[in-house]
Amino acid sequence: MNKDEQLVVQVLNAYKNGKIDFSHVPELDRLVRQEVNKDFRGYQEKIEAVASQKMESAIQEQLHRLEAENLKATILKDIQVEKQALLALK
Repeated sequence: MNKDEQLVVQVLNAYKNGKIDFSHVPELDRLVRQEVNKDFRGYQEKIEAVASQKMESAIQEQLHRLEAENLKATILKDIQVEKQALLALK
């Protein structure tokens, strides 16, 4: 018996007094959980992709800041050296 047939049999067995007691339909529960997990994994992958992209952007921004600070420090050091050289020439 395939899963679809098993689901139908479980639903028919759970049917009483015009109502279905879904606690007696484990195949439906399994199917719902499977689909929810599939949707959740897709949603989770999208979140991880966006988070990764934002992290990469933040890292690049920080790297540019550090490079600018290093460049500024190097330029200030060079200016100081030149200034001392000029003072020594006087």
